[in-house]
Amino acid sequence: MRNFPLVETERLILRQVTTSDASDIAEWMSDPVLYKYWAVKPSPHELDPIEYFGNEESLRKILDEYDDINLMIYHKEDKKVIGEVEIYGIESDYQGEICYRLSPAYQGQGLCAEAVKAFCEAVFLHTKLGRISAHIDVRNIGSEKMIKKIGFSYEGTSRQQLCFDTISDWRLYSFLRDDIK
Repeated sequence: MRNFPLVETERLILRQVTTSDASDIAEWMSDPVLYKYWAVKPSPHELDPIEYFGNEESLRKILDEYDDINLMIYHKEDKKVIGEVEIYGIESDYQGEICYRLSPAYQGQGLCAEAVKAFCEAVFLHTKLGRISAHIDVRNIGSEKMIKKIGFSYEGTSRQQLCFDTISDWRLYSFLRDDIK
């Protein structure tokens, strides 16, 4: 979704991607560590972010191709893009699935939790969505801890489910508009 409003937290700004972000994105997006629990292999634009994000025409094509809400996570102090957060698979303007990733250099500092919580609140404020779900690979303990910490509720485990390219056990969590405190 283009033109989603900027979201600001104490340490971060969540905003649309720009061509000037390409070199920051290239520092982390193709890192294999990020794809361990991602459920899908890296796309061409993830493997070569400078070619895709650094060119206005390519970037516009990528943005026009998707009907999701995707914001880059900009670190205020370091003045660089360090990750992204996205709602995809939006159905009937009511529900969507969240995914997020953060540069390994910035993990373990509470930044992802800060970004995801602010993002979810902004999505509920600026859209009609009433439900955001998250499928967490059972092996991804850090992501599961974070999603619970910010208020997502556990709904169950799907055993040996195919999710994109990966068969695994997935824990389903949800965050509802009514859950905002």
